[in-house]
Amino acid sequence: MLARAIPLIGHFQIRNRGTVGGSLAHGDPAADLPSVLLALNGSVVVRNASGEREIAADDFFTGFLETALEPTDLLTEIRLPKAPSGSAFQKFNRRAQDWAIVGCSVVANGDQIGIGLVNMDSRPVRAAAAEAALPAWSAITPLQRARIMFRFKALLEANVDELALLLTSEHGKVLSDARGELTRGIEVVEFACGIPQ
Repeated sequence: MLARAIPLIGHFQIRNRGTVGGSLAHGDPAADLPSVLLALNGSVVVRNASGEREIAADDFFTGFLETALEPTDLLTEIRLPKAPSGSAFQKFNRRAQDWAIVGCSVVANGDQIGIGLVNMDSRPVRAAAAEAALPAWSAITPLQRARIMFRFKALLEANVDELALLLTSEHGKVLSDARGELTRGIEVVEFACGIPQ
């Protein structure tokens, strides 16, 4: 999965100068690699003068651009289990080098389920509800899934003004920005439905 995500990061200058550890230590919710660490249920090893400790991905990202690293800590190792064959990374952005509007890393292979999200919260997060729902969703036929997604798309489109007002009142966005976010959300649902962009 890491091999799928890294070529999509920024442009080649960033990929050739930045490091995986640096991206994780930065704790940016819009960065791609934290979602990989979360989906794979990985961990990081940090060292300081007092010794070494391992921090699970779920405990590492603590806030916006904040991690569990102390000022004297040095991230020395990233531990990722081998990604199973049922894994993927996808992000949506306006231009190739832009930050992702939204993205996710997914591991779904038997009992191993993990979904890490890009740019969906103030810190890198898992989609815990989606992880819990995935076994039942997998049992539904592709035709039934498509019908559900098309129904969801229709609900979003029918209620876009009400949803935009809700986003405005709860998140302090201007109405045009809220409508723009909903339009992008509908585009993501269209992609999930297989509608060409």
